[in-house]
Amino acid sequence: MRPSPLLLALAVLAAACGGNSSSSGGKCPATPCASGLTCQSDGTCVQIVTPDGGFATCTSEDVKPVGDSALANAGSQAAGAAYVVKRETHTVGETMSFDVSPGTASITIVQQAIKAPDTVIFVSGGSGLQLDNTAVPHTVNSPDGSIHFDDVQDGQLLQPDYTTKPIYFFSDSPVTGTLTIPNTTKGVSLVGANGLPGGTWTAQISDYAWECAVGIGKGQTFDACSGGASDSVYDVTVIAKPTSVGIPASGTLDVVLNFVATSVGSPTPQPLNAAEAPNDADVQRMVQTLKGFYLKQSITVNVTYQDAPSAVQQRYATGVNIDQNGACSDLSQLLTNGVKGNVLNIFLVPTLVETTSTGGRVTTVGIDGTIPGPASIGGTVASGAVVSVEDLRVGSGTSRCASTLNITGCGADETAYIVAHEGGHFLGLYHVTEKYGFEFDPLAGTPTCKCTTCSLHPTTCADPSLGAPTSTSDIVSVSECLSPSTGCGGGDNLMFWLLAPGSAGNLADEQGQVMRANPAVH
Repeated sequence: MRPSPLLLALAVLAAACGGNSSSSGGKCPATPCASGLTCQSDGTCVQIVTPDGGFATCTSEDVKPVGDSALANAGSQAAGAAYVVKRETHTVGETMSFDVSPGTASITIVQQAIKAPDTVIFVSGGSGLQLDNTAVPHTVNSPDGSIHFDDVQDGQLLQPDYTTKPIYFFSDSPVTGTLTIPNTTKGVSLVGANGLPGGTWTAQISDYAWECAVGIGKGQTFDACSGGASDSVYDVTVIAKPTSVGIPASGTLDVVLNFVATSVGSPTPQPLNAAEAPNDADVQRMVQTLKGFYLKQSITVNVTYQDAPSAVQQRYATGVNIDQNGACSDLSQLLTNGVKGNVLNIFLVPTLVETTSTGGRVTTVGIDGTIPGPASIGGTVASGAVVSVEDLRVGSGTSRCASTLNITGCGADETAYIVAHEGGHFLGLYHVTEKYGFEFDPLAGTPTCKCTTCSLHPTTCADPSLGAPTSTSDIVSVSECLSPSTGCGGGDNLMFWLLAPGSAGNLADEQGQVMRANPAVH
């Protein structure tokens, strides 16, 4: 269980339960907890804090669909095509084995919940934090032992150098979670020219609730927890991408633009739909700019268009609420409506609505289901990404949208940048530098921008070891992160956390390798 250090720091200190806890048999005593506090199984009262605006809950399983891969099974796939190695149902804690052929460029493990809790509460240092019950294997091992992943041990250090680890996972993935190898510098090097080790691999099926129930990580990443379960059941699909040359040098990505917004523009909104998209100048500029970003790493993008169902368009007519967490949130439920197949579904929505976390400082313009996405498996709560088209027509028909790329001046170019960024997440890329400048991606070839080194106000940088960033904590900007020679780079990278003047959409070679290794790129 590896909740972000930043999220753990957001918890509020707990108060002790009244009465003699030793007489309660590990349960709350007769004297109830004070108002606003929740009793934990160890007899303490904890104020539970949610990281954002709370969790959307639901009970019907049909809103958490289990999707099928569009790829063929082993033995029936086309030559050189990614394929399903194995698909099985497992209870958490069980170990799944699967055979991988020599010369494999990547392995993808997708867990989809058939039965599992929605949330888990972890207590650390006397504070409680409610998190999504993220689906992720507890361990993964290659036949020769060169590749090993441990969801708890690999996250022990506050700021570890994940570039040296063969596998990295740091994602909020309720119900549907995906782990793809390689996604680190070490992992890419292990693929090399000959592919990942062939033979029998193993993965122990898990989620945060199981790690809580059996006490894995207790005393290391958390002191206590509630909401654990040892009987959760997952549908597990393992996908392999064969190769004869290591990670392919080029590939193709099929993108489906799903029109949730039906019009955009001000003061007179113009129609936005699949029928008119091929002749819509702003959509076509966006598509061409998107293709240009990915061609930098030899990925050809094919784009098709689809109108979201009318009921979906009506539900999200005023935007998508991204304050909610969980599989039943606006975001997750929207993602279940995409095209099924080995495609990247992008949902173009009127706006993304948030009220709890921006503080008036930044506005979210794109968001993904999980990192990476469940490649080739459509219809899940994580199948794609959502992008606001509020600015699509800004500068349309003016010099701002002339032949030169203008990411922060031409709305079509800006929207293309956001689509490309969220697509990068779907293919397995993390932010090269996160907002507060102390968390970085697991690729040594990408430039980073440490707040205490690069900020114009280093004394206000957040210290994750002392507590949560506050509303006055400094955030690293694009302009502060444009000098890689001084150790302050990445602001011009497509996967920098912020879009602002200076953004260029660049991609490092290692980022391209991770993208091309993903089975969504064929």
